[in-house]
Order: sequence, then structure tokens, then C-alpha cells
Amino acid sequence: MKKLIMILSCIFSIACTYAQVEDMFTWKSKDIITKSQFMPLFSSEWTIPPSFPQYDLKEFTLRTPNGRDTYILKLIRFDNCNYSDPATPYDRFVLSHNGQVLINYSPESMQTVARQTMNKSNAYYLQIPLEDNAFALLLGGWYYGYGEAPETIIVIVKEGTAQIVFDNYAYAYKYQAPPAFSMEFVDDVTWNEDHYELSGDYQIPSAAALKTRTKHKIWREGNMLKYKSWK
Repeated sequence: MKKLIMILSCIFSIACTYAQVEDMFTWKSKDIITKSQFMPLFSSEWTIPPSFPQYDLKEFTLRTPNGRDTYILKLIRFDNCNYSDPATPYDRFVLSHNGQVLINYSPESMQTVARQTMNKSNAYYLQIPLEDNAFALLLGGWYYGYGEAPETIIVIVKEGTAQIVFDNYAYAYKYQAPPAFSMEFVDDVTWNEDHYELSGDYQIPSAAALKTRTKHKIWREGNMLKYKSWK
């Protein structure tokens, strides 16, 4: 009887582990079906009046993995202040294809992917190949410090369509660069256990700080981004 209980417990434990792994979206031909649980910060309600001042910061040409198609990513600021940080923050991003705007979104203040890559990249975005004509675009938020991890946005792009599939907080403690992309992260950086809060330059969270936090992982598997979380 005890042996049976142990076997059942083991099976239940394995089932729970696998139940935590999810696809972050669903492919339907070229359409991308999103899942709301990955976008608690996403809002399409906030619109900027046309008269509101806007300043172009950067413009990038993004090529599909097979090099046969291009998209334009434009980063826009709502002020024209001079920043001492070489990676100037931005307030809106616009993704377009052949002159058609696919996404025009104003999240919280955004900056580079430094906190999502453990400071291994200070670029304004990561491009993750998924298929010959499809990729994921990861954008990193401004890091305020003192408890709040930076916002992180992931966009899936394919054949002239694009959808935001992830919009949440993320501060990485493990990272593997594309094409074999993976990122393990926490969604807040208030380490009460260590009696300090992360601020300023990137710092790897201590084992003690991570022990009681919910950990998250996003990684590429074939043409899909996978997600799981655990304590």
C-alpha cells in the first residue's frame, strides 16, 4: 500500500511539473492567438492626442530569418530632454510592414534589454527566430529600481501580422542569447530576505533572495515560445 501511495505521489508530482509548461500563444496559419494571462500590463485603452509632442528616437529595419521580408521598428519619445545615459528611454514603439502599422503601443517607459539579458546586451531589442518568415521581438522597460522589475514586452511577427503576446515585469537571473533563447526571471526585485533592494547597475539576485520568490522561465522551442513558473 505504501509503495502504491509513493508511486501515485510521484506520478502526481510529474504531472504537476508538466502542467506548468505552456505555449505562450497559438499559431493559426499566419494568425497569432494570444493568451491574456501573459499580458497583465497590456492596455489598448490609452490613446495619445495627435497634438501631444512626439520625437523620433530610433528606427530599425528588422529582417525575417530567411532575409526575404522586412519590418520597421520605430521608437518614439514624448519629451526632448537630454539624458546622460547613452541608452535614452522611449515611450512608444511602432512596428510597421510595407507602410502598414501593425502595432502602435505606449507602455510604461522603455529602454534597453539590459535587465532581461543580465547586462549581456544593451541593445534596444532582441530578435528571436521562430520560422523562416517569423520571429519574436523582445523589448525591455526602464528600470526604476526599489522593488519594481522592468516591464518586458514580447511581440510575435509573421507574414505581415504582429501581436503582443507578453507584457509583464521581468528581471533576469539566467539568460541564453538567441537563436537558442531562454530567460529565467523574477517579476519583482524587493528582496526583503536580504534587507536590500536592487537598484542602479544590474546585480545577480542572491540564492537567498531567489529562494522564496516565484521564478519564471521563457524559452524558444522550435517555432514556439514556452513558459513555466515555479516557487
